[in-house]
Amino acid sequence: MMSEEYEKAVEIGKKIAVLQRQLDELKAQLPQPEPFKPKAPMRRHDPTEGFRMPANAIKAMCDVVPDRMMADIVREQKAGLSAPSGFGAPGPKGEKPVERGSGWAEPPKAKDRSDEYRIFDAMVAHMVGGPNEPVK
Repeated sequence: MMSEEYEKAVEIGKKIAVLQRQLDELKAQLPQPEPFKPKAPMRRHDPTEGFRMPANAIKAMCDVVPDRMMADIVREQKAGLSAPSGFGAPGPKGEKPVERGSGWAEPPKAKDRSDEYRIFDAMVAHMVGGPNEPVK
């Protein structure tokens, strides 16, 4: 019995091998697709493209910053005199830079709660009796 099942399995294996070879041959005959190539070069996305600002808004912005200040900024940038900076000009020469701590803050001081304890003790004494009262 086992030999019949074994022979059937071998036959099926041979048929599968023949079908696999035929499939590989047919796949080889198919034309290979070309890799995708865009029709035109892709443009970079600019989210501000097409934005417009009214003339009165531009004028208001120009009125805020004086022309002399803008000229000074441009001159410094071209000369390489200015470096990236924070808020405002540096202090006078010889001034020590601000020394920063380790980031740890002193723990907050405990609030004096003696008055709150006195009030609470008085409420307990009124409702249940004082600490030396016999408990019923």
